[in-house]
Amino acid sequence: MHSQLLPRTVGSVALALAITAYEGWLADPDTDLAAMLDEAMSGLRDYLR
Repeated sequence: MHSQLLPRTVGSVALALAITAYEGWLADPDTDLAAMLDEAMSGLRDYLR
């Protein structure tokens, strides 16, 4: 069970980032959703380094 904790946590964080980017895109549809997702994931990667 403990071996499942990290993958589930990563999945939950990735989902939260995707939802946040999507909500930002809904608020401003002229923005590039793919770029927002990339920025969010890159920010997480940089934070974890």
